[in-house]
Amino acid sequence: MSERIRNSFKIINENDTTEIRRLCGSVHSADIARKLSELKVSDVREVIIKINPHKAAHIFQYFSDSLQSKLARLLSIEELAAILGYMATDEQADVLKKLDKHKQNDVLQLMPEKNSKQASALAAYPEGTAGSVMTKSFITLPLTATVAEAKKKVKEFEDPRNLHYIFVTDNLERVCGTLRMFSLIDMDGTIPVSEIADTEIFSVRPFDDQEKAARKLEHYDLLAIAVVDDGGKMLGLITYDDAFEVIIKEQTEDMQKLMAISAGDADNGESYLNISSWQHFKKRILWIVGLAILGLGSGYVLHTYEDVLDALVILAIYMPMLADTGGNTGSQSATLVIRALALGELKARDIFRVIFKEVKISVMISVVLMVLAYAKIAILSGGTTMPDGFSLSQIALAISIALGVQVVSATLIGAVLPIGVSSLKLDPAVIAAPAITSIVDITGLLIYFYTVTTMLGIH
Repeated sequence: MSERIRNSFKIINENDTTEIRRLCGSVHSADIARKLSELKVSDVREVIIKINPHKAAHIFQYFSDSLQSKLARLLSIEELAAILGYMATDEQADVLKKLDKHKQNDVLQLMPEKNSKQASALAAYPEGTAGSVMTKSFITLPLTATVAEAKKKVKEFEDPRNLHYIFVTDNLERVCGTLRMFSLIDMDGTIPVSEIADTEIFSVRPFDDQEKAARKLEHYDLLAIAVVDDGGKMLGLITYDDAFEVIIKEQTEDMQKLMAISAGDADNGESYLNISSWQHFKKRILWIVGLAILGLGSGYVLHTYEDVLDALVILAIYMPMLADTGGNTGSQSATLVIRALALGELKARDIFRVIFKEVKISVMISVVLMVLAYAKIAILSGGTTMPDGFSLSQIALAISIALGVQVVSATLIGAVLPIGVSSLKLDPAVIAAPAITSIVDITGLLIYFYTVTTMLGIH
């Protein structure tokens, strides 16, 4: 990091307007935003209003959703409208959604009519939909247009950042083709665009899930994807940078769910240190309490087989090995299946193929672990005196077989539960790793004691 960035806090804290403007003009907006994010919101506002609205808009877009929301409420109507005037329509809509209806309307009235209409239309789409992340900044051309007309439109286009494709429409204004801007550079101006347009169209609907849209853009290696209405008319487009942000956000939520952390709105892109301890507590406590209650099932199983443990204390020694192995294999298969579901590689109808595959895998794993478990028991408990009627080899074999059955069971639980949840149209990530571990613990203890008592003839 350069010296000027390291000294940015000093400049900001001294509240020197001239120096702040100079700093913001010479340092990248992302670096300034990161430094400002560590200040109080009121101090961030003081900096933002001291610099020109164009630079402020660039810095603003790098703030987390949470900080944007706080600033939008703190800035005056005039200050916010001035900043929004230099932002893309999709970014304007994102900020407007963070305001109450009264302030939203006041800000819209101060914005240019074209911008306010577009931003208001985008803000109306629900969070999480493709329409909520699309931009209205795009170029369309009729099939009858020529390359010369396409080049003219490109020169007049107001937002070159979104100039990845030119969309070609038919006489009913339905998207029927695309042109890459760079393919026009050396082309004869008299050629009709209908002759050179790519007719393979990739599009999504405005109310499609935003992750589905982002994954589609990623799958086909596109720079942008059209958002069209039911009639095929162009409403907007989603660019690769917006899709990247969607995927990162969705992956963060899935990771939190996998580790039994409620994915609330409190963090909204905030870093770990900027989220209050109270918010962390609220996100974790419900799952932890729920899992603790679920864990009572393990205690009940142990209480039921208390006499067996009194008769053969050695069984208690190897219970952690069974629990750990079951939890690890269950979480492992769940993670792989949840990822495959998220990427669209698996559907609920594939459940029997998954079961067949996971049985084969788990049997191979269990054979290896059974051999290791038998050897471990034989070595660690070799000098232990066994109760009358039992030999170490019998006990080792029983524990090893119980472990093998547990591995197969845990693997299937970890694979099947997420698919079952997905078939109910719910997020499979809610079957979090700790939840699967708790379920596997209970089933594992039942398998353990049933197998051992049956093989050793304990009643």
